[in-house]
Amino acid sequence: MDNKNTSNFLNQVYALDLSEYLRSLNIVSISDDGHRAVFPSPFGKEPHHFLSIDKVENRFYDSALQKGGNLIDFGMLYHQCSLPDFLEQIKTRFPLKSEARDTPLVAPEQEPVTVFGMEKGITAPHLLQYLEALRIPPAIANAHCHQVSYDYYGENFEGIGFRNDAGGYAIIIPQGKLMSEPQDISTKKGTSGKVDVYQDFTDYLNTIKTRDSVLKQDNSTVILHDFSLFEKARPHLEKFDQVNLHFHNSAEGRLHTQYAQWLDDKKYKDFSKLYAKHDSITAMAIDKNRAERERLKNRHNL
Repeated sequence: MDNKNTSNFLNQVYALDLSEYLRSLNIVSISDDGHRAVFPSPFGKEPHHFLSIDKVENRFYDSALQKGGNLIDFGMLYHQCSLPDFLEQIKTRFPLKSEARDTPLVAPEQEPVTVFGMEKGITAPHLLQYLEALRIPPAIANAHCHQVSYDYYGENFEGIGFRNDAGGYAIIIPQGKLMSEPQDISTKKGTSGKVDVYQDFTDYLNTIKTRDSVLKQDNSTVILHDFSLFEKARPHLEKFDQVNLHFHNSAEGRLHTQYAQWLDDKKYKDFSKLYAKHDSITAMAIDKNRAERERLKNRHNL
């Protein structure tokens, strides 16, 4: 499979309807109202265990496992197999089609996000609280982000926006993340022949805060904002001698790390070992803060 077809296949994996995939395994739904489908849990032994699928987000939650994820997370759990083995099963069950589509941050039927205002400095109380939850100091956010006002379904909202190279924004709010048009990656030029690549800008901001000596200050930076932009980023990434991947330790992140290393394992390096016990750089910062609070609480109770 050539690089273009491989990329198309990865996009198709994320575009597959999770509820339909369960039905292809002869797991029959208990209910399905078009927005939420409920199935008996394939992982639980008790009759009250269930698996629920959010059909808009295309993600599941299993009450027996008390966790969830996307289709790839489910497939690896259900088949008890590695990521490459599951992808081989997917290829057999759902052959590659040429009309693969990218998986957008906003569902195709939804209106695009339109940014109509921005200001330097995050001032909205709920956004400052969100920065605190993400362990990102306001000073760092203010230096790299804007507080953006945007229209979504005819209503106005505020979020934390990181400008991309085409002038659009990746936007985070406590409820999730969005992208305004035009969608693009964000780049920062360094002086070395290496580039650090981040899945989202929160990881980049937390890296600035706790920059490890392994991450050299003179490296260039690329923030994808969404994996659908990975192929768009590749011509730029190919200019570097070494590409350091800081993707999440989720099935989606591991999949794209493996794909990049399949392209060129000498150029693309997996740096997720720096936060191996956590989902991401940001998750590591949150977990460390939680552990420190627990330590102080226990010390106070002695």
